[in-house]
Amino acid sequence: MTARTMRAFVCFLICAISISTAYADNELDCPQLAEAFKSTYFAFPEILPGSVEQFAAWRASCASGAPAGAGNVVSLCQADLPEGGHVFYWLKVGVDVESSGYEICEY
Repeated sequence: MTARTMRAFVCFLICAISISTAYADNELDCPQLAEAFKSTYFAFPEILPGSVEQFAAWRASCASGAPAGAGNVVSLCQADLPEGGHVFYWLKVGVDVESSGYEICEY
């Protein structure tokens, strides 16, 4: 590896670490994210208090597929619905991009 390549690689690592640290500081926990979704998504459902869970991988949730949208996942959440079932919701963040969404699960 040349010195120029090594410098570029080190610069990339420093940028990646500083970006991920900045987003980690601004990361919402799942209950806060649910509250934000109530004002962002008109049809976001009411959830049962105390039923919110955070996941490390979407496969552990009720979701039928991976979260859509650009960016890296910073929050994967699931909560029970009063009428039964669950809502799975997520937040993805990238450089100059943020995406989010939710899915209602019947079981």
